[in-house]
Amino acid sequence: METRLSVLSMKRYRCGLLLRFGQPLVLSLLTSSALLAQVLQVSPGQVLIRMAATGPLASPQTLSISSNTAAPISWRATVNDDAPWIALSAVTGTTPMQIGLSLVDWRGASQPPGTYSGKITFSAESTTPVVVTVIWIVVQRLPNPTFSYPSGVNGCTPTNGYPDPAMCQVPDEKPPGNFQPPAPGGSYIDPNFGASVKVVTGTGVYHTYSANNPLSAKNKYLMTYLSNGTFNVVDVATGQVAFTRVNANQNFFWDTYIDSRLLLSQRCGFH
Repeated sequence: METRLSVLSMKRYRCGLLLRFGQPLVLSLLTSSALLAQVLQVSPGQVLIRMAATGPLASPQTLSISSNTAAPISWRATVNDDAPWIALSAVTGTTPMQIGLSLVDWRGASQPPGTYSGKITFSAESTTPVVVTVIWIVVQRLPNPTFSYPSGVNGCTPTNGYPDPAMCQVPDEKPPGNFQPPAPGGSYIDPNFGASVKVVTGTGVYHTYSANNPLSAKNKYLMTYLSNGTFNVVDVATGQVAFTRVNANQNFFWDTYIDSRLLLSQRCGFH
C-alpha cells in the first residue's frame, strides 16, 4: 500500500496537514494555538506588606491576573483560613483583570508586632492553581515625640489620641474677646505656648490643609491662599509677594531640600 503526504491549501487551512494511510484513515493536525494549553498567571507571586503597630494601615497593592492565550479564563481566589487579615477587592473574575489586595482594617489596627504569612490560591478549570504568598510585617511603633514649649502650656487640655495638650482656648480671642494682631511685619507672644509669632500677611490671606507645611524647606518661602482662590508665594524675610498666582492646589508639598521646588499632586502623580 502506498503512503502519500499531501499539503492542503494554506489559504483555507493555514498550517493544517493531511496524512493518508490508505483510504480509511485521515489524520488532521490542528493549528498550534489550538494545541496550546491555557495557563493561569498571577503577578506578583509574592507580596510584602509592612506597617507600624496600630496603623496607619499599609496602602493596598495590586494583583494582575492573566493567561498565556488570548482566550479568557474564569478564575476564583481563595484565602487560606489562617490569614483572615487578607482582603481582596474581588474573588472571582475573568482574565485579564487586576484586583486590590489590602488588610482588613480592624484586624490590621489591632495586630501585635511580628511577621505573618498567608496564601491566596487562584484556580480555574483545567489549569494548574497559582499560589500567591503574602508576608505581613508589623513593626513596633516608635515612642511618641516629646514636646517642649518656651513658657509651658496655658489654656490647653489633653485630647484622646494625641500625645500633647491639643485642645486650646486662645485667651481674649476675637470674638468674643478683643485681641487685635499687629500689622504685617509686627510680632506678638503666643499666649498658649509662649512662642513669638510674626505677622507676615494682612487679612484675606489663608492657608490650606493643616497637613501641608506652608513653609518651604529652609523657611524661605510661605505659600498663601487668597480669598479669590489663587495662590501666592511670600518671601518670609521681607513679607513681600515673591511669586503671584502660582500653579498650585490645596494638595501642594514643598520639596524637602530645595526652597524653590514645589510638588503638586495630580491624581496619581506628582508634577
